[in-house]
Amino acid sequence: MSIRYKKVTVVEHVSFDELQIGVVLAIAGITIFFLYLRLTATYMPYKTTTNMKTCSVEQL
Repeated sequence: MSIRYKKVTVVEHVSFDELQIGVVLAIAGITIFFLYLRLTATYMPYKTTTNMKTCSVEQL
């Protein structure tokens, strides 16, 4: 019983950590994607898009 309990706790801990990291990465990726879309949609006619992209990437 003790071995089974340890396995369950380890699996739960790993799965919780993976879920947390996945959720954080997904939220960050979605926010960066939408910010990138907004920047390209608003500043596409100007030639400063490359400067804006490099500045945003360097700040991140």
